[in-house]
Amino acid sequence: MSLNRRHLLESGAKRVHLLVGSTQRKFWFGSAVVATVVAGCVDNATHPEVQPWLPSAGLHGGVACVPNQDGAIAASEMAPILGATARFRIAGPRPVDLGGVIDANGLRTWDWSWSAAAEPGHLSAVRSLADQWYAKQFAQAGGTLFAAPFDVGPEFDAVYRHDEGGVWLLGLASRTEHPSAGQTLLRYEAPVLTVKAPLVAGLKWSAQGAIKNGILRGLPYAGTDSYDFEVVAAGKLTLPDLTVAQALQLRALVTAQSVYGTSAARSQASFVAECVGEIARATAAPPGFPQASEVRRLAL
Repeated sequence: MSLNRRHLLESGAKRVHLLVGSTQRKFWFGSAVVATVVAGCVDNATHPEVQPWLPSAGLHGGVACVPNQDGAIAASEMAPILGATARFRIAGPRPVDLGGVIDANGLRTWDWSWSAAAEPGHLSAVRSLADQWYAKQFAQAGGTLFAAPFDVGPEFDAVYRHDEGGVWLLGLASRTEHPSAGQTLLRYEAPVLTVKAPLVAGLKWSAQGAIKNGILRGLPYAGTDSYDFEVVAAGKLTLPDLTVAQALQLRALVTAQSVYGTSAARSQASFVAECVGEIARATAAPPGFPQASEVRRLAL
């Protein structure tokens, strides 16, 4: 092998390693998993008035989904409504409390209500896969296929499928077909189950996604992503602009191993709720929590 060719390969490997590490701030799981999914599950018998912030096509009797507060999130309670948009406040590195406080009755509360006034906002929208340039690369039968932002930047989309089993991650793509930084198209050989239905406290599962003949910012990429998931607890979550009486904390650890011999790991803790999806999330690099590298909270 010529020295020039060796240098190009080594340089490319370093760039891929740095990119994998940086993009995993949101981490392949990215509940884009359920980030901003507003579910359509049951007819609303208690609040029949129209809610104009929800797409009318997703409404059933006025409201898309009414939580039944049974401690479990069914597949129907995590279904996406295409076109729904949510606003998150993004905080930089800071410590987070994942244990919460348990009162005399055994009820757990996580207080994430610190002021969001100085935190930048980020709009996250669920879009139909059919409208994206990469749609043919991820086309498959069954379920609802959709795309959502991979992170707070405008560069990447994560691609998902929702069905009776939950929410599956199909891969990652650049939002535009020909970005200045180079095209990205990473498709798992088989979908990865990132939110299992029904989701209940104590549930654990693992998954692995293989990427072959991928492209990462114009560079060839192949690798394997290994996931470990656990719903560690249920309780009440308080945020600056809302309080969720029943939330589940879903922990995930992902390790990405590239064909170049490099690897990167990230931990993520997400709070999810019936009919709303992800309402808060913290991401951490090794050695992990309590120090989070990024925190996002559903907010005004």
